[in-house]
Amino acid sequence: MSDKHMFEDLDEVNREYERFDLPPLAERQQIQIGQFVQIATADPAHHWVWAEVFERTPYGYRGIVAVAPVPESGCPVAAGDRVDFSARHVHKIYTLQATTPAPTYQQLLADAQALDAEEFWAPVLAIEEAEITKRIPPSMRGAEGAARLAEYLAWHPLCASCDARGLTVESFAPVYLGTPAEGDGDDNLTPLCRTSIYVLAARVQGWPVRGCDINGMPNDPEHPWNA
Repeated sequence: MSDKHMFEDLDEVNREYERFDLPPLAERQQIQIGQFVQIATADPAHHWVWAEVFERTPYGYRGIVAVAPVPESGCPVAAGDRVDFSARHVHKIYTLQATTPAPTYQQLLADAQALDAEEFWAPVLAIEEAEITKRIPPSMRGAEGAARLAEYLAWHPLCASCDARGLTVESFAPVYLGTPAEGDGDDNLTPLCRTSIYVLAARVQGWPVRGCDINGMPNDPEHPWNA
């Protein structure tokens, strides 16, 4: 861990904020210990980083970088570096939502979207993956169900949901049309692509349907762009 004093010249920093039309927060902004702040490095590229505030100093605040661009970008700081800054350097402030031992999906998603780093997205993706998996018939999950799944997909190669919207997308797995108790026969299954299963899970759980396809179209079939 190393210390970085990136913001010694307040006047220079303020000129840079004006250059990018990003007004700094007021000097009296009350930043709390434990909050995350977004600040820009003083190098010519002005990389944006997120730091977690851990103490006040005579100069302002000290934090530990939590999210920074990859080293190849030329960013002068990395995750784990300590940085000193003033409230005048702060562009955004974020309070972590997922702070309980059992945070909700919505809290984890809020943190991931705000801080946009792998460590915050990992638990979100894990929950989504679990919801997708549990909608696939047990007889077609994992290594034990691979042969049964392959056989089903050979007969049902296209996603039924996408096909209904005029799209040709390969199916990923079937989901139940009725209840699991009604069996794994074709009359109780429908083939869906991975995205369609995710959308189904999101609808059931009350989650926002996030993401887009390779063409930039929203995954949510009900998004106005997909009308």
